[in-house]
Amino acid sequence: MKLSRVLSLFLFLLSAAYSCLSAASDTTTEAEQRYLIQVVNELEQLSRLVGQAETSSDNTVRKPFYYAGLKKDLAEIRRAVVQHLEAPSRTPRKIEPLRTSAR
Repeated sequence: MKLSRVLSLFLFLLSAAYSCLSAASDTTTEAEQRYLIQVVNELEQLSRLVGQAETSSDNTVRKPFYYAGLKKDLAEIRRAVVQHLEAPSRTPRKIEPLRTSAR
């Protein structure tokens, strides 16, 4: 089993254990928590993939892709999901608006 899979599984189990112990966990279902944890893991993998794409990009092209904006947006989405997992709330929270363009 690859180290990354083992690490992902460990993080998943750790997050699941933490969320079960959380007093505020009554606002989300167990199934929802599992799916949101999976979303967080996928966002982490996407961030790594974006980093690899940025490393292989050619910055001398006329219109380079705006990787910094994409990475910021992915991080903000991940932060919001983690925040909900750690302290669920039915009250809307303020989050940074996502960038509308990758330019």
